[in-house]
Amino acid sequence: MSNLYLSPHRAIRNKYIQNAIKSSSKEEATRIEIWEKIKDWFCGTNTIEALGKLYDLTHHNDKSDTESAFKKVSAFYQLKKMACPGHQDKFWADIADNEDGTYTFSFSIEDVIDEFKVVYGNTEDDISAIKKKRTNQ
Repeated sequence: MSNLYLSPHRAIRNKYIQNAIKSSSKEEATRIEIWEKIKDWFCGTNTIEALGKLYDLTHHNDKSDTESAFKKVSAFYQLKKMACPGHQDKFWADIADNEDGTYTFSFSIEDVIDEFKVVYGNTEDDISAIKKKRTNQ
């Protein structure tokens, strides 16, 4: 089966057509991966780099050390910068001070990633991450 063409520049990929046909529910039939939802936002962007930033945002969420949090902050803002200006307003982020001396980086991408929070700045977690890194070298 070939792609379903909607306009000269858009097509529904065969895998999504097959998924819709074989799905047992409408929710399952209409499930689309994150990249498929936002790939048009990144006209002229290096796809591999943008996908790498998405990976950095959505993986290794169990790490709470400052270095890991900064990687997420950096990936978020780099991905936002890579998006066309007309889509940059869909990226939201905030960094807040917590009473215990830690910080919370909160971010979301409209209709793609619901608000996600990363808490960092805990001295014990940072020391543990540094020791682990030294042990692995």
